[in-house]
Amino acid sequence: MYCKNCKHMAAVLYEWSSTEDEEQVGDFTNKNSSGKKNNKREEIRKLVESADQETVTLFLTDVLMEDEKLLVRFYNKVNKQVEDYDVSLYIKQIDDILKHYLRRNHFIDYYQANDFISELEDIIDKDVSDMMDNGNNLCAFELLNYIFVLLGNVPMDDSDGGTGVLANIIYEHWLELLFQAKPQEKRKMYEWFTSHLDGSVIDYLEDDIENIIMEGFKEKEYRKDKMAFIQSMIKKSQEEESEWSGDYKLGKWALRYLSYLKRKQHQIRK
Repeated sequence: MYCKNCKHMAAVLYEWSSTEDEEQVGDFTNKNSSGKKNNKREEIRKLVESADQETVTLFLTDVLMEDEKLLVRFYNKVNKQVEDYDVSLYIKQIDDILKHYLRRNHFIDYYQANDFISELEDIIDKDVSDMMDNGNNLCAFELLNYIFVLLGNVPMDDSDGGTGVLANIIYEHWLELLFQAKPQEKRKMYEWFTSHLDGSVIDYLEDDIENIIMEGFKEKEYRKDKMAFIQSMIKKSQEEESEWSGDYKLGKWALRYLSYLKRKQHQIRK
């Protein structure tokens, strides 16, 4: 009974995903339907409800055995406790994705870059968002950070600008995390940001970290910390071996210093 029913369910799913017969499946595969996603969800729900529990259980078990990403996602849907998240499982998924796209050439070409970025975006959209919805802020933060650091260090043809798009998505999630994080969580986030302007993130993505340090920690308790941090970056810029790089960074941090002083004086007057 198991094999027969599972094969039947798989056949139905395949038929529904490929047929063009609107009379049979309605708007299930109608790409022009405004309610395509909701209709598809409803049709799938009806299909699942029409199957007996044993068929669903065995079929789902087989599916999860073949797809580790879905397995981890399903596990965390069933187990909502904060301690149940194992970020290392997600990191392994990301590493596997990277390995798949790098292949023998150890380079992601133009034709593969969009798919690579899309897979990382899918993890953020589904898994990171799920962690955030469940209040697991630090796990979500760790996973975002891993993707962010990886993003700037992957040998890839980024002619389409996928890196910048994904970096912006991560930045928006960072802002949301800072908004909902508890004070002790936010302090850990601040420590991560201020410790990752050390070359571990590629230079053109460092601006995102600098901006979030300056704009995302406006509480009074961070004023002295931020001032000391800016001063340390000015000193570090003066010690750069490259004169051009040092002058550029010195000018940038000097401007941030003056801007921060002006803002601080305005806050004191208030």
